[in-house]
Amino acid sequence: MSTTRTTPSPAAPAGRRRRCPHRLSPVRAALRESLRDKALLAQAVLTPALVVAVAVVLGQFGRSGDAQVVQVAGARPAVAVERALTAAGEEVRSPGVGTARATALGAPGPGVDATVTVPADGPVLVRVAPSATWAVGDLLEAVQRALPSRTVRVLGPDGHAAHGVAGQLQPAVLVLTAVVLALPGTAGRVRSWRRRGTLALLAGTTTARGVRAVRLAGALLPSRLLLAVPAVVLVVAVNRPGPVPLVVLVLLAAAGTAAGTAVGALVGGLLRTGRETGPLLWALAGLVGLFGGVLLPAAVLPDAADTVLQFTPTAWFADGVRTALAGGPVVPALLPTAGLLAVAAVAWGALTGVCARSAHR
Repeated sequence: MSTTRTTPSPAAPAGRRRRCPHRLSPVRAALRESLRDKALLAQAVLTPALVVAVAVVLGQFGRSGDAQVVQVAGARPAVAVERALTAAGEEVRSPGVGTARATALGAPGPGVDATVTVPADGPVLVRVAPSATWAVGDLLEAVQRALPSRTVRVLGPDGHAAHGVAGQLQPAVLVLTAVVLALPGTAGRVRSWRRRGTLALLAGTTTARGVRAVRLAGALLPSRLLLAVPAVVLVVAVNRPGPVPLVVLVLLAAAGTAAGTAVGALVGGLLRTGRETGPLLWALAGLVGLFGGVLLPAAVLPDAADTVLQFTPTAWFADGVRTALAGGPVVPALLPTAGLLAVAAVAWGALTGVCARSAHR
């Protein structure tokens, strides 16, 4: 009779006994998944390049070669402005019969593309019609060349600052990148997580609501901030802002990316999980880019759009970036940051509620 002796296998160390070798923290797992997603990386790199291409095309469109009809009025320096505009190929007309040279001009009337009011001192005021919205840069350059020591303000027909092609589209490099990463990028990923049940698992429905929001933000936000770096680098390389505008610009980019990620995650948590939602997200991103105060200025949109845009996070983001790039006061440039962070907090809180409801179904 033989006996078989069984040798027990050595016990695993207590600290490693229950550890899965493929288990990662939510932050590391989401970051690795994002960096391996070729489509998401392409969105982060190609979106800024696409905005630059659009800026070049619209810049050529704005320089169509047609003379702009400009009226000039004001003090004696207005003569130098008239000469500079004429040398630039613009058609300069007198303000009209019975209008003195010192009379301030308002918004352009019919048949007039821009008006220039030159006071004895203080800022020079340029008002442009919708027909001259994209030619703001040429008008500004001509007036500034005639009066290099004076401040020139350019306003659109709605009374708000007009920026021209470069001023309008440079912020779009950051804003549109955040929108694309938010909707097709983040919303699509969260929709996939919800279908697989990963979203509720990441949120941890047994924890407090604030903790769930922090866990979801930690799983998505680091990778999105990293993917926004190419757009920030492009804007900084083109404009070369000073130290203070650079800090403001980085803070705005971080707050805008946080708000976009939160809104995109919320959209992904609410949308249906079918494949048809993919084209819908791209269409929504295009509409936000065109009519959200990003690509098109309010001057070329219906009058009601101006009121609506004042309450949209994309318009806040773009206006803050324009203020920072122009070297304006710090406080007006930082105000959109508070609004964007508030949007992010509300969206993350709403998403945790969606996760909790999904887990109890």
